Amino acid sequence: MKHNALKEDHRRAEMNVLELKKAMKGKKGHSERDAKHKAQAAETEILDEIRVRLKVESNEEILIGIEKMLKILSAIPHMESFIKKVCDIVQPKSKAGSIDEVIPKLDKWKRNLSAYTEQLTFYRSIVEHLQNMCGDVELKDLIETIEGPYYLAWKMRPFIAVL
Repeated sequence: MKHNALKEDHRRAEMNVLELKKAMKGKKGHSERDAKHKAQAAETEILDEIRVRLKVESNEEILIGIEKMLKILSAIPHMESFIKKVCDIVQPKSKAGSIDEVIPKLDKWKRNLSAYTEQLTFYRSIVEHLQNMCGDVELKDLIETIEGPYYLAWKMRPFIAVL
């Protein structure tokens, strides 16, 4: 849309120049002054439109606005490359993975990671509590102590079933 508006501005400026050339051919004196005045008015109109589109207050800021725009435009290929790499990591088998497909998957991964972190915190608190109850016992020994009776009961299942 902005591109079309710029084309329209360019077309208007060209028409103004053509009108000026016609006016200068036919008349001298006042015509030249009128033509210069119309040219200045056209330049002012174009500069005003550029200031509005770049959201700057003065003509001096136009170059700063253009430099910012050029920086943004130069960053686009890097952003596209980054997005492509993220899509390839998230969906390596999908050749046409788009950011629209990847965002929900990343969001799901984030929720799963959050749930995993909560579980891990819960398990650590249990282990910490058991270590406090049992004194200075190594975690490995504590786990073996807890697993022992369960392992024995599991192995004894066929024998208990016969009884």
